[in-house]
Amino acid sequence: MLSDMEMRMRAQLIAALALGLVACGESEQRQVIDLPDGAVMDSGGSTLDSALRPDEGLLMDAAPVIDAAPVDDATPVIDAMPVNDALIDEGLAPDLNVEPDGGPLPGHVPEFEQAGVAKVERITHVAWIDGAGAVRARMLGEDGAWGGPSRVLNPGPADALAAYTVNGVPWIAWSHEGGPIGLTQADIEDSFEYTLDLRGPPLLAQADDRNLLVMGTDASGRLGWQRLDPDLPQAAQPAPIYDETSLPRPDSLVGVVGGALMRFSLSGQCVQLNNEALPIGNLPCRLVEGRLVSNRSLPVLAHALIQDGIERLAVSPVFNDSTAFQVLAIENQNLKRFSNDGSARVIVGRSIRNDETQGLMQMAFIGPEHLAYSEASPNWRFPDARAAAQQDTSAYIFSFGTADDPKVDVLTLREQVFEDEPYAFNPLGCTAPSAERCDDVDHDCDGRNKDGYCCVNDAVGFDAEIQFPEGAELSEVRIGEYNNNHIRVMATKIAETSWVAWILKDYVLEDGSTDFDVVRLGQCVNGESLGCPAGSNVRCDHRENVNEYHCNADSGTYELPPFEINDMDHAIEFIGIDGAFFAMVGIDTAGESAIWWHYYRTVPAITRKEIIPCDEVLAADHLDFAGLEQASLLVVCRDKVMRMYVSEDFEDVEYRFDTLGHGPVEWARLTRSSAASLALLVGYHGSDGPMRLQRYSFVAGAQALLSERISTQLASLSPEELEVPIQLHPLSIGPPIQIHDGHARLLVSREDNNETVWLDVVTHNRADQVHYNATAELLVTAAPLEGGGFDFWMINIPSRRQDLNLWSARPTLTVEEGALWALAPADYYDPIMVLTPGDNNRWRIRTYGFSCQAP
Repeated sequence: MLSDMEMRMRAQLIAALALGLVACGESEQRQVIDLPDGAVMDSGGSTLDSALRPDEGLLMDAAPVIDAAPVDDATPVIDAMPVNDALIDEGLAPDLNVEPDGGPLPGHVPEFEQAGVAKVERITHVAWIDGAGAVRARMLGEDGAWGGPSRVLNPGPADALAAYTVNGVPWIAWSHEGGPIGLTQADIEDSFEYTLDLRGPPLLAQADDRNLLVMGTDASGRLGWQRLDPDLPQAAQPAPIYDETSLPRPDSLVGVVGGALMRFSLSGQCVQLNNEALPIGNLPCRLVEGRLVSNRSLPVLAHALIQDGIERLAVSPVFNDSTAFQVLAIENQNLKRFSNDGSARVIVGRSIRNDETQGLMQMAFIGPEHLAYSEASPNWRFPDARAAAQQDTSAYIFSFGTADDPKVDVLTLREQVFEDEPYAFNPLGCTAPSAERCDDVDHDCDGRNKDGYCCVNDAVGFDAEIQFPEGAELSEVRIGEYNNNHIRVMATKIAETSWVAWILKDYVLEDGSTDFDVVRLGQCVNGESLGCPAGSNVRCDHRENVNEYHCNADSGTYELPPFEINDMDHAIEFIGIDGAFFAMVGIDTAGESAIWWHYYRTVPAITRKEIIPCDEVLAADHLDFAGLEQASLLVVCRDKVMRMYVSEDFEDVEYRFDTLGHGPVEWARLTRSSAASLALLVGYHGSDGPMRLQRYSFVAGAQALLSERISTQLASLSPEELEVPIQLHPLSIGPPIQIHDGHARLLVSREDNNETVWLDVVTHNRADQVHYNATAELLVTAAPLEGGGFDFWMINIPSRRQDLNLWSARPTLTVEEGALWALAPADYYDPIMVLTPGDNNRWRIRTYGFSCQAP
């Protein structure tokens, strides 16, 4: 392997030989002399502009130029421009890109993420990481000539680089193997060099009118960002801000009016930061591969789409559903990776605009208000190009590989002219898209308000006080299923092994207002407390629905037996059915699985405990409840499914998994698709070892267990993905959900390529509870606040794939310190119940309803 010094000497010798060959046949010998950077010597003394080929807009091969830019402190380098291709083809001149043995010169070519440009008006600063890992920069003047030798901005080592211009300041940032991000200003030789408390690779954008936004992670991998003021030293800069949700690293970061936008292609989401760099919300922004392009007043999305089996580049509004403007068909995936040039993105593809350019290679500069194409060429002449910049109707292409400094070529550009708005779409007159809020304003410019968001609905809910017995210590609350779309039954743990059940009642007073009451099951209250006329009593008749109170003058009452448990160590499920029974499934103080029944349609009411004959209960739900003869629970154990009846007159039924063709199950999930049917999904180890899936269905009134086909989506999952339980959506076209590593994720098909992927639900990085209310299509995550209390994030999981909005950058509801809460298991108008402590064991009980708008 040749050393760097040997390679430079060889390049000088070859350049000198080339000069001699070109001079053959001329009347006098040319002499190699030092020239200013960027000057081109030929017989006519032509300048750079006259060296353009009129047919391709490419640099003509001219005489070499001696570039005195030092690569180290002392060694000059020849930056030799290639001689004319025709001379090479005819053997009259050597190819300067090729060693004498036919191999290429071993110059360093950085990766795409190791080179970038930052433009300041008509000056271009190109930065790159050289073969030794040092960060270098060089300035290209407005005349297309180098303004001086390259400078070492940082000796490295570095392996990632980003460049960006904010308010006339060209910033260069770098990092090494996830180490601290360093950055400086490229146009000031003795500029501050900052070392941030952020790790790379760096992402850069404009934070506001004058400041730079730098994005990276902390040492644990948590996303973070920092605003930098170019006039302040590092000690005076604002501290980094770290993500309080679970955001991955974005693939796009751009400035917009009022702050910045992060975009996450794999999830089709954007997160907005305000001018103080604080996150203020998220919004769906197309589930396609792409990158944001912005001039701050208008962001657009340059993205890929598949059409007729061809990947094409298109430009669309970020948020709304306007028709995309197709730009190019994509020929080479690597050529989509050019670095940021202000607001423009550089793409190379195969032209599809008309028959004349079909199949030819072009470069496209994409901005929010303009689109420019290079002239068509039959091939891409710059395989080692790693950065590009637009200057009026010219494009500067920076290539590497034949020397340590870049070589610049020029392409002629032509602007695309639009008759109306840019790209012929109108962003609904909304020029500053932002995250939606719980109001009636369309913030994200898609023609709809609150789309994809869940907001507290003050029109629904229950609000009352409840007095607990003296000495009661509340530690848990459960909500039982009820069929009138409001929470009307709950169970509370009032001691270490004791639970009691309650019924919630709201009623309309004479003035039209609503009042509320909480009745302990088995307790009768006077009529006035329920809004009855003075002197009336409430009839607690076992022949009446316990939720229906009747005002009458009859003083005789029948008090229902209370639903109380005094020997339960751990609760698994609380199930309440209107007009039938209440039941709790749990572990008693002896360590056995049990059901505590309360059926109140008999005289007397049935209140009993029944041991469940299995070691571990994996899932339980009601199946039949229309009368004592059918009222039952479906209980899933590891080795079997049991249908257990509330009446002892009926024998329980077992469905053993070994007779169904597989062994014990590792996990089980029940999903209610209607009031009379349940779907069961189980994961088990096959005889060959890996995890497998099986699905069953149960219908009320029938004894048969039906085996169901596994969907194509689920069948495509790997055994490793099946290790974690999967919950089915109540509608077959809805996405399955999985709680994985403490976070929820949904299984969907990407709209751009139909690939089945898991999409993460992103809410809060300290969330300690995740609940999926399948029937209500609601997912709730709760995170404890440092000072006490909880924040809640609501995610709507509708049945249609295109309506997904799986992120929430801000909580929907916050409850105070000491509160207990529970999520209802069915389709309630008010699915969250919160109990807040007061004085003298008097608690406030409130339910919350939510309005979730589909995107």
